[in-house]
Amino acid sequence: MKKKLVVSLVLIICLLVPMTVWAASTQVTANLASHLTLLVKGRAIDTSADTPLIYNEKTYVPLRVLSEALGYEVKWNGENSTIEFELPKESYPLIRNEEVDLISVAPNYELVSQWDQEYLAGIEVDVAYTVKNDLTREPVVVLEMLSKDHVVIASGTQLLNTKKGTHKAKVSTSKIRLPYGPEADVKKTFAQDYYYRVSIK
Repeated sequence: MKKKLVVSLVLIICLLVPMTVWAASTQVTANLASHLTLLVKGRAIDTSADTPLIYNEKTYVPLRVLSEALGYEVKWNGENSTIEFELPKESYPLIRNEEVDLISVAPNYELVSQWDQEYLAGIEVDVAYTVKNDLTREPVVVLEMLSKDHVVIASGTQLLNTKKGTHKAKVSTSKIRLPYGPEADVKKTFAQDYYYRVSIK
């Protein structure tokens, strides 16, 4: 059964409002903490669009930013004012937006190299996609590598075509050190132990 966390709307408002926090119906002032760096197993999380806050000597981070970095899908339920967090329903979920449709995603787990008696590896995917109408902004395909625990440990991005039609692109994650010894079937074990997730923003 997939883990699910339901968080009240009141808490979300407290975390997402950029400069003002509400507590017990009283308006208080919080400080933007753009100097902070959030790391998930050594990987920096981009908080440029959702800056953390410091209020009453505590740090508040937007829940969507942190949850997606940990591999959770975030869903808003307007009927009962709750936000649900759950692990992806598929091992390889494809997250689509309204402007671009993903046609296919072909992964390559062969990107394994050896350096100083350690194995380094990343995931590369070939993406086919359709742009419904000419766009004024280049969409971005985001590829994330996840561990067995669905924690994002590496990522990569690639700008896509803005012209209406069907196109192809290639995107790779950065490489990570694999925890395997010389006796392991590295390529096979790598494909079994790590997942990927593709989104277009």
